[in-house]
Order: sequence, then structure tokens, then C-alpha cells
Amino acid sequence: MDIFRYLNKTALYILSFFLTGLLIIYIGNGFSEERAIHSMNLDTEKLHLDISGSKISYYDNRNSASKITVILLHGMRFSKEDWKRIGTLEVLAAHGYRYVAVDLPGYGESQKLDNVQMSNEEFLKQLISKTDSDNPVIISPSMSGGYAIPLVFSSDSH
Repeated sequence: MDIFRYLNKTALYILSFFLTGLLIIYIGNGFSEERAIHSMNLDTEKLHLDISGSKISYYDNRNSASKITVILLHGMRFSKEDWKRIGTLEVLAAHGYRYVAVDLPGYGESQKLDNVQMSNEEFLKQLISKTDSDNPVIISPSMSGGYAIPLVFSSDSH
């Protein structure tokens, strides 16, 4: 997208925070305990994959017929469980999207990438490849922008 050519990293981080805030407000408007309990019964699978010898935990509703996959990363104090708790997975599934909600390395149920010199961009590329998520939409609030933004600017990303 040509718009990214005119934005520096600071502007992109600010834009990322703003868009994440809007998403949280949008999703949070209808949040209730009843909805949270309902979302616990989603047709989702907790899976694990290996990236450079470390176990990475994620949710996937592989049964979705969607051609679009939404990859949900998380902020520093959060995990994949928060996407489930606030109803995001339920909303995506209800609209027919496939989702992959991941615990980043060292968070939630995912192991740290010990003794591995891997960039955040490379981690995200491997996650996309190993979950068969061609051309995904990536939601990357807060610190997880450090994974998605380098991918946006890489020469080999689409």
C-alpha cells in the first residue's frame, strides 16, 4: 500500500494503537458475562506448533470455509485467551472468518524461543506458513506491532 511509504515508524505505531483502541471499543461495547460464557463454547481448537524447537500455542477454527484468515496477536499483558474472553473469536466465527489467535513466544502457554536468533518478522512468517494462512489479516495491538510492522515493510511481503 502506497500510504505506508509516507508514514514513519512512529506514525505507524500511533496508528496501530489508535486502530487497536477502536477495535477494543467496538468489540467491548457488547461485552457481558453471558456473552463471555457463550464464547467459551466456540468450535475452536487449541493447537500447538513447533517454531525453532519451541512450542507455540494458538486457537484455530480450522472448520471455517473462509478464504480469509485473521491472525490475532496480543499486547504485553495479554494472551490468546483474552481474544476469546472479550468475544472477538465469537464475532469472527459468526461472520465466517477463520482465526488464528496465538500466544506469542514467552507469553500464555507458548515457550520462549530459547537460544534462537530469530527476528519477530521471521517468527510471524513461520507462523503464517505453518498455519496455512495465506495473505492473512493481522491484528497486532500494542507490543505485537513489533511483529507485524516489520513484515509490512519487508520486501518479500505481499
